[in-house]
Amino acid sequence: MKKIRLSRPIAVLLALSAGAVLLPGCDENGRLARQAEKNAQRQAEQNEEMARVNREIAEGSKRLVQANAESTDKLLTQQDSLDHERGQIDGERRSLADERHRESLLGPALTTLGWLLVCSLPLVLCWYLLHGLRHGDEDAEISRLLVEEIASDRPTLFAGPPHATVIDHEPLSALETIRPPKTEA
Repeated sequence: MKKIRLSRPIAVLLALSAGAVLLPGCDENGRLARQAEKNAQRQAEQNEEMARVNREIAEGSKRLVQANAESTDKLLTQQDSLDHERGQIDGERRSLADERHRESLLGPALTTLGWLLVCSLPLVLCWYLLHGLRHGDEDAEISRLLVEEIASDRPTLFAGPPHATVIDHEPLSALETIRPPKTEA
C-alpha cells in the first residue's frame, strides 16, 4: 500500500476531525465533524493529484532534457560537418585561384619565349655564316671534289638515273679530233 505524506496542517486537521467525531456532543458537532472529515478527504485527494502532476512534470522535464541533449548533439554534428565542408570548399577555392594565377603567367611567358626565339634566329644564322667563313678549307675541298667529278669519265655523284642506257664508245682524245683519220692506200 502507498504511503501518503500529508503536510502538517492537514495532519492536524485530520486529528481534530477524528477527535470531534469521537467526542460525544450535539448534532452540530457531528455535522461539523463530518464536514471536517470530507474536507480532509478532499484535501488528501488534492494532495495525491498534486503529487501525480509533479511526477508527470518531472518525467516531462527529464524527456525534454534528453531531447534537448539529442538535438544539441545533432546540431553539433551538423555544425562539424558544415565546418569540414566549408574547409574543403575554401581549399578548392584557393587551389583554383592559384591555378588561375599560374595560367595567367604561363601565356605571356610562352609568348615572350616565342618572340625571343624568332628574333634570335637571324642572329644564329649570322653566327653560322661568320663561323663558316673562318674555315675556308671546306669550300676549297668541295670545289676540288666537284671539279674532279665533272672532269671524270665515270662520274659517281652525277651518275644518271639507273634505267638510262649508256652509249659505249671510246673517248676521243683532244689530238684525235684535230687530225684527220688516216686512209690506207
